[in-house]
Parts: sequence; structure tokens; C-alpha cells
Amino acid sequence: RDILKSKSKILIVIIGIILGAIINWTIPYEEINLLNFGNWIKLSLSTLVVCLLSVIMVKEKPFHISLLIVTGIILAVIFRIIYDLILIDSTSHNLAILEIFFVIIQSLLPALIGSFIGKILIDKNKIL
Repeated sequence: RDILKSKSKILIVIIGIILGAIINWTIPYEEINLLNFGNWIKLSLSTLVVCLLSVIMVKEKPFHISLLIVTGIILAVIFRIIYDLILIDSTSHNLAILEIFFVIIQSLLPALIGSFIGKILIDKNKIL
């Protein structure tokens, strides 16, 4: 049972990495605008939906699911920064900490909301 839970947690982090990669890696760095409303909406809504579905399918604590997904998204951004620094341009991410901070702001609240909506749906189905 513990092995299954740890595997599901690793899978949830991997899902977060994939989500972060799809949203952040598809845009060339020169075109990234940290305040672009479209990127905020894409990341926020997809994080909300992924957390909601993860809570329903895995039945783990909502707060843990949220943190695991957001950790995966942050790792995806860090991987992008490392990739760009090593292979593209070593001066391209002068504000890397700010990029990570913006991703946390974009994804943490929607992750919590999606996870707790999933928990409410699970609890409501138990009552019915």
C-alpha cells in the first residue's frame, strides 16, 4: 500500500512537470512575457483541472496533491532555465527567481482550489 502511494505521488509530480513543460516550454524564451494574461489563464486553468482530477482519481489529501503538482510545474520551469543557460544563452535568465515566483503565484491558488473542489465532490458522493 505504501509503495503504491509513493508511486502515485511520483506520478503526480511527473504530471506537474509535463503540465509545466507544455505551458512554458512551447514559447521561445525571447517571446515570454511574465505578465502575459493568456499564459496565466492557461497555466491556472490547466492546474485547477489537473488537481481536481488527481484528487478524484488518487484520493489523496488535497493539500498534498496541490503541492505535488505545483512542485512538478516549478521543476519544469527550473529545467527550462537550466536548459537555456547551458545550451542557448547563459545570460537569458537574469531574473530566474522572479520567473519561479510568478509560476508559484500562477499555479498554487488554482491548484488548491481544484484540489479542494475535488475533495468536496468526493465527500458529496459519499453522502449520496
